[in-house]
Amino acid sequence: MNNRIFDPENELETALIKATKDMNYWSRFYKIFLKSDIFVIINKELPSEEKMYIVTEKTEVEFIARKIGEKACLPIFSSLTRLNNYIGNNRANYIKIGTKDLLESIDPSLTVMLNLNSAYGKEFTPEEIKRLIKS
Repeated sequence: MNNRIFDPENELETALIKATKDMNYWSRFYKIFLKSDIFVIINKELPSEEKMYIVTEKTEVEFIARKIGEKACLPIFSSLTRLNNYIGNNRANYIKIGTKDLLESIDPSLTVMLNLNSAYGKEFTPEEIKRLIKS
């Protein structure tokens, strides 16, 4: 966990904070999570003049996962602020994508880390992701 101030910027971040304080709120968090858009770092060069990359159904993108311990993890972020806090002064290309669309498209062995290195985050195991996709 990071000690940076975490002011919620959207419904997902508000739900995450509530869920960490009230175990009964997790089911509501999952519903909000699945209908939210999230930000994911990609391995795709953008033309220097473009600020945003439009992804269509036919677009292929490679998400950037990292190894944490023995797990292959995909960092995802609930807002641009969380993504920017993660990358610091580095530059990264990213996309905004619906959470459920992302979960359905990734390698089923990946662990997903929401807001890695942030004051509030959540780890989703491969088993948990399978259950979420089915819900």
